[in-house]
Amino acid sequence: MKEKNLSRADFINNALYEFRGGMARRFYYTNEEYPYIPYYYNPEDDCLHADAVSVPFGYKEEEITDEVIWDTLVLLEKSLKDYFFQQKGITLYEYD
Repeated sequence: MKEKNLSRADFINNALYEFRGGMARRFYYTNEEYPYIPYYYNPEDDCLHADAVSVPFGYKEEEITDEVIWDTLVLLEKSLKDYFFQQKGITLYEYD
């Protein structure tokens, strides 16, 4: 992805879209109350957010690869699960 006229936010959102193959940006769970939790990129703080948690995404555009996106999403989801368990007493179960 090397389009020069894209803003950083557009670039990252396009990278997330391509990484997910066009699917919605959500973590899916078997919990009835929380079947999915969306995540998004916020350019104001340069973080990926999901519910009440966030993780920094301070990579340069040329550093953004599928591996970087995967690692960041793994960290975000771990933070999300920890938050739900510690703050709400809810264990988010993933689909197998």
